Amino acid sequence: MFKKNTKQKSLEITTQEISTIIGEGYTITGEINGSSSIRVEGKIVGNVDVSEGIVLGEKGLIEGNVHTKSAIIFGTIEGNVKADQIEIKKSGVEKIRDEAITKVATTKTQLDETNPLNLKKQLLDSQTKLSDLQANLDAPNRVYQAYLKELADWQDKRTKLEGNETETESLKGLKAGLMALNDLPVKIAALKLEQSTLALEIHGEKIAQVAVYRTLYEPVQKF
Repeated sequence: MFKKNTKQKSLEITTQEISTIIGEGYTITGEINGSSSIRVEGKIVGNVDVSEGIVLGEKGLIEGNVHTKSAIIFGTIEGNVKADQIEIKKSGVEKIRDEAITKVATTKTQLDETNPLNLKKQLLDSQTKLSDLQANLDAPNRVYQAYLKELADWQDKRTKLEGNETETESLKGLKAGLMALNDLPVKIAALKLEQSTLALEIHGEKIAQVAVYRTLYEPVQKF
């Protein structure tokens, strides 16, 4: 961005006025402050504040803001310029224009959907790769979740198969039935013993009744 306070006119900064020259191939990092004029053919990374003026050569580059009285620009300034007088030479204008044209063309190419490397396709490819990576990361978790489900199903089936003693077709019901069968001979023997005891008691009772009848009918028979 260029700011100027007076009407534009052709500028001249004589060699005698220039006290400092930064030659081509040199890079200065940091702010530059001075009271005289300066010529820049190299690169400055930082702000430039000179009282009298600045000449920026065709290959010169300033990455920062410029504040001066007079500025003659052949090269490139990546920042704001504040000066009473500014003159941008043709080479500088052409360079800015060419850079702008190149950036516009590059942007159009990147947005062109027929271009196999367009930004939209790159975004879709990146999203696909991200989805694949996510799927690969989730695969062990899915396997583990499937294992937990199968384990729960197996435990449910096992519980149903085991059942309880009241369910005759379950494992515990069958075991209870087998235990009952094992106890059956003992129960039968006990019942037989009980039956024999009862039979003896009945037989004894009948003998007692016969004795009573004999006692009652004996006088009648004698008469």
